[in-house]
Amino acid sequence: MFGNIQKQCVRDSLKILAKQRGISVKELKAEIEETIEEACTSDDPEQQAIYQKLFGEKKPTPEEFIYKISKQTKS
Repeated sequence: MFGNIQKQCVRDSLKILAKQRGISVKELKAEIEETIEEACTSDDPEQQAIYQKLFGEKKPTPEEFIYKISKQTKS
């Protein structure tokens, strides 16, 4: 879905965010995974449409999720 440079940037961002929040990267990823689960199982048609547009039937990793969402917010 994205290249090695982008993966490293996302990993670095996760480390920074985890440090700012005073939690481990593992805990942060668990929170992101929970958000992904909520998004892909939502009953809200609008939220489902957005999820489908971004990820289709695939369940993204936390890194893929952050990368894709960050690209969307830049547009």
